[in-house]
Amino acid sequence: MGIRHELAQHVTMRLADSRVIAPTVAARRLAARTFLELADAYELLAFHIVDTHAHALAVASRDDAGTFARRVEGTLSARLQLGCAFERARFTPVRDQSHLASTFRYVLDQARRHGIDSDPLHDASSLPDLVGMRIAPGQMRERARSLLPRFDLDELAATYLPPRVAARVEGLADAAAAAFGLAAVESRGAASALAKHAAVFAGLAEGFALGAIAAGLGLTRRRVEQLRAGAQPPVQSVRAIRLQLRFRTF
Repeated sequence: MGIRHELAQHVTMRLADSRVIAPTVAARRLAARTFLELADAYELLAFHIVDTHAHALAVASRDDAGTFARRVEGTLSARLQLGCAFERARFTPVRDQSHLASTFRYVLDQARRHGIDSDPLHDASSLPDLVGMRIAPGQMRERARSLLPRFDLDELAATYLPPRVAARVEGLADAAAAAFGLAAVESRGAASALAKHAAVFAGLAEGFALGAIAAGLGLTRRRVEQLRAGAQPPVQSVRAIRLQLRFRTF
């Protein structure tokens, strides 16, 4: 990593024709995963993809922030098949602690600042990772706690998410998918299997009937019983799904 003279870099990225970067839930979750995969390497504190542009706050030198932006843009272009090049990324140096705190808030506040309500549960921002609603690799939550100790990360949910509601089994599958950053829990692969396993335990913790859990997750009742009888999933994954359930209305 290069020598850093500022506390951090505020990175802004936009496509050359200003089209929406991630217009669907699946695209937003995939875009967020792209940022999360690089979060520790470039010490991200926050990110937010908001319709036509994306913001990131990285505790990095200007050179390293440039490398980060190129890697994110290249991966997003390939994964989302954007069909348009990114314009040159913009970098604003963050020079002191007050500026760091205000930039952190500014990044998370983007949807509200622009009056955008297409992503009410922040699938395309770091908010779910900061408040424990998404299972993400790395140490971004811990990094934010260390470098921004005056923020109560758990209160961010109350600030930026809809009011909490009673958990309903109809939201279980999507809550599990969102907690694991998947387009849908029916997706194939190890992450989907882990999501369904944790969702069974989250549903049981909420008091849902076995048959309802099975129907909600597209599993047989026998499979749900097998998962219940097996090893317990990590506590944080069950907690993330239960938190996701609290914000889903129908």
